[in-house]
Amino acid sequence: MGKDKEKKMTRKLWLGTLVMALAFGITFAGCAREDRALNGSWSDGESEFRFRNGNWEALEDGSPAMRGTYTARDGEIVMTLTHVYDDGVWLDRDMMREFYLDMTGMDAMFDMWMADMLEPMLDEMFGPQVGTYYISDDTLTLTIEGEVSTLTRG
Repeated sequence: MGKDKEKKMTRKLWLGTLVMALAFGITFAGCAREDRALNGSWSDGESEFRFRNGNWEALEDGSPAMRGTYTARDGEIVMTLTHVYDDGVWLDRDMMREFYLDMTGMDAMFDMWMADMLEPMLDEMFGPQVGTYYISDDTLTLTIEGEVSTLTRG
């Protein structure tokens, strides 16, 4: 085998090893922020939260309402909304902006309010929500932005 071919094979082997190490590291680091004890469905009878390895979905009276991502560890949780369910369609932040902007033109006062308030409203809605959680047996106490929910595993 020539030296050039040997160098290329060594480079490929090194690159392959690096890619595998990075993939493992990213997978491991991603899992480190997820408390797998949250995985599953949690309900209070009206609302239901479904947590699964960094993704969550909320249902109201059995119907989809919203979904997003989360990180959770050591009793601290950060939930970020990514989509809102409306009339059979999952709307993301950009679609919500379009929805609200389509409502403009109806009233000058509303248009002025919408121009001033839309982005801050969307920032708050789709921004990270910080809170705490505590699991005891089959009960989850979830406190997000001061709002406490007590849910049971379902």
